[in-house]
Amino acid sequence: MDRPDSSSPQPGASPIKAFLIILALIILTTAVFLMTANGEEPPNATRSPSADSTPDFSLTDEEAIARFEELDELATRAIVERDETLVPLVATSDSPLRNQARADIRQLKRDGVLFKPLLTTLEIEVIQNVPAEIVVRQVVRETPRFFDESGEAVSAGRKTLLETIDWTLHQETGTWKIFDSSVVSSRAERRNS
Repeated sequence: MDRPDSSSPQPGASPIKAFLIILALIILTTAVFLMTANGEEPPNATRSPSADSTPDFSLTDEEAIARFEELDELATRAIVERDETLVPLVATSDSPLRNQARADIRQLKRDGVLFKPLLTTLEIEVIQNVPAEIVVRQVVRETPRFFDESGEAVSAGRKTLLETIDWTLHQETGTWKIFDSSVVSSRAERRNS
């Protein structure tokens, strides 16, 4: 009897190899099924967010201060530029400050007045940082200045205010915005121009 040449390719896999491959696949499938049935994830499984998990929008104190500074700058810009479209970027939809800011901007437009304050933040710190609310305390020196549209000053003299303000931030649709503010202390200094 002639022996087949071992160097020539064999058509298909041997029945034993095919059986072992099928058996290995059955064992692997069963193992994955049992792990997922027990709440474990199979190796290399990608996690998909579950319907009941809530995203974490919390901020560190440093991040909260940086976010507040962005909001403070944007709020000042809204008033200085008399731009109502910036207000929703700063204040939450349920903020009592939102309508007040819009009313102030409309009043400035009606009066033909530009608000150009001199502002210096002296201190800023986070005094509360919980998942639902952040409170930032700002100590600010402000000299409010008003001009008509030709550039003439419309307020006589300058009054500098030293204020400590607590700003409350709430998260709205994944973004921290200003909800409210409270003046903790305020002191005025009269300065002549």
